[in-house]
Amino acid sequence: MQYSFISLFFCIFEETKILNMNELERMKLLSSARKLKEREDIPAPFEDPYSDMIPEEKSKMIMELVASRDRDAERIRRDEARIDALLSKIDELLSLQKAAMAAEKELDAYKAMNGNLLSKITALEERLKVRNKNLYGCKSQKGIRKKRVKDGDDHTRDKDDFDGTPQSIDSPSAEAGGEAVEEEGSEAKSKESRLYRQGLSYRTMSADNTVCHNSDIGRLPAGSVIIKRFRKSCDIFENVISSGDGNGKYSYL
Repeated sequence: MQYSFISLFFCIFEETKILNMNELERMKLLSSARKLKEREDIPAPFEDPYSDMIPEEKSKMIMELVASRDRDAERIRRDEARIDALLSKIDELLSLQKAAMAAEKELDAYKAMNGNLLSKITALEERLKVRNKNLYGCKSQKGIRKKRVKDGDDHTRDKDDFDGTPQSIDSPSAEAGGEAVEEEGSEAKSKESRLYRQGLSYRTMSADNTVCHNSDIGRLPAGSVIIKRFRKSCDIFENVISSGDGNGKYSYL
């Protein structure tokens, strides 16, 4: 019972509050309407701020206002022309910016192309080095040349002329023998000068396997005619150098 009484009290208070607010709004509206009605019935008199001026002063003021308006119009025209010039410059700068961006993109494309070409050139150079290194015609395939024996240097021709006398010593065969001794001495000196080769031995070998590199006819240009075919044979000599510590080195001729 007590709870119902409290709730009823609050409901009455809220209703009274709503009625008071409505009454205030109604009073405000009535006051505004009354003021508007008074203004309609008794309009405010018009006051001329220039009523105390003589016609000459009014004419001067009007001329001054017209001149001021002309100056304002001229300033507005100058500002508009300046704005148009700035807009044209902005358009030009925008076009230049677009051209610069396009040029930058093109430059990046050229840089990428240049890097690709440089990598291809490097790869081709490496392939060319390997090809030149393994090319048969790039290394000497000539063996040791034998000394040519002249017709007049036959050492068996004067073998019966030596009998131990000084005359036989001065014979051509003896001179040839002396030259042979000098050659042996020079060879001994050359061997002494190659001390770094002591303890090394050479082993040579030969192989009968044949490797044939056939020409690729499909790479010829269209319409080409083969006039002649020939075979080129090359012999490769392998030298295995064995050092004293057991390591081996290979060289090809």
